[in-house]
Amino acid sequence: KIAEPDVREPVLAAYGKVESRQVANLKTSITAPVAEVVTSEGSWVNTGDLLVKLDEREMQLALIVATAEYKKRVAQFESAKTDFELAKKVTGDHRALKEIAEAKLERHLDLYKTKVVSDSILDEARKQASERSIMLERHLADLKIFPNIIEQHQASVAEGKALVDRAQLDVEQTNIIAPFSGRVIETYVAPGDRVLPGTAVIQVADYGGLEVRTAIPSTIGFALRQKFNQGQVVRARGVLDGRDIAFELVRLSGDVKADQSGLDAFFKTASDDLLDIGRVINLNITLPPEQ
Repeated sequence: KIAEPDVREPVLAAYGKVESRQVANLKTSITAPVAEVVTSEGSWVNTGDLLVKLDEREMQLALIVATAEYKKRVAQFESAKTDFELAKKVTGDHRALKEIAEAKLERHLDLYKTKVVSDSILDEARKQASERSIMLERHLADLKIFPNIIEQHQASVAEGKALVDRAQLDVEQTNIIAPFSGRVIETYVAPGDRVLPGTAVIQVADYGGLEVRTAIPSTIGFALRQKFNQGQVVRARGVLDGRDIAFELVRLSGDVKADQSGLDAFFKTASDDLLDIGRVINLNITLPPEQ
């Protein structure tokens, strides 16, 4: 045959590894015994499914204590508001009593000048007038302080509500649930274990985000990036367990890793159910046309 010049699409043979874009190592921020491990390794789970159940009795007791403390703070806040309203209402009475005591003192002074009342009676009138004046000033000072007291009680109630919410959150954290649909990769606890804050409980991989990572030479990566950025589809085909699977390029890494000379390319397929995380697959990547 005679070789004729033509435009052809080269094919790059590469090895890729199946990965998930999201792998969650589910942890807890509480201390509690493990009551039940609902799912095991390899099990398929859906978003919101219960994976591990922790014993919630300690958390429930903490919630009861926090709720009682919150109710006590609310009661103190309501009492302070009632005292403030009462103090504002009796201000006029305090002023009236002071005026009465001062008027009585004036009458006694006039009577004292005419020698009608004794020194002791005049002293008693002076004492009553001074006491009423002091009580009024103390009452007015309390009125100025009351807004600060009300604000302190408001802050105390808000803090108590936060403690209740925190205790409720701790109760909810006794249920370790799946953040997305996927497969359980590994369980780290068993019934009877006691988990501590930050303890990894179970690992779940998102099977809706499976992709194949493969390393390609930088020069080829540059050509694929140009094609990809122009909106053109970069296709590849792979064979896994005798099944032919179609892939499309979804992104390229932005740097060259220290232990490799090329870029990482990530391919996705519509047939996620045919893939298993960690499997190696042979990829034939269709490159841009060349003369």
